[in-house]
Amino acid sequence: NTNTNTNIITKDETSPTPQLRVLTAFSQDQKTKIYVQRVIREADDGLLIARHILENGGAVYVAGGAKMARAVKDEILDSLGRYLPNGSSDAKKVLLKLQRAGRFSIEAWS
Repeated sequence: NTNTNTNIITKDETSPTPQLRVLTAFSQDQKTKIYVQRVIREADDGLLIARHILENGGAVYVAGGAKMARAVKDEILDSLGRYLPNGSSDAKKVLLKLQRAGRFSIEAWS
């Protein structure tokens, strides 16, 4: 069950600052479900995550169900692939490099 009451400790933790942009996806809070991979795809036309990783040296940590984690990883690969010159080949290399550096991690369960 993914909703704001069980997944956010305090609203202050998600209050934006000039250096932080928080995107949330709570699939149980509304009639039309909003999933993490959709939010990633739609944020800045799908390039927010690629810019976060490539231009800002950002990290990505995914925790949740196995199906969601796979969908999020696929969306990240797709976003990186659209941004990099050699597409999905480069995207996979970038994610592997991030993982080895401790900047990309998935904790998933079923």
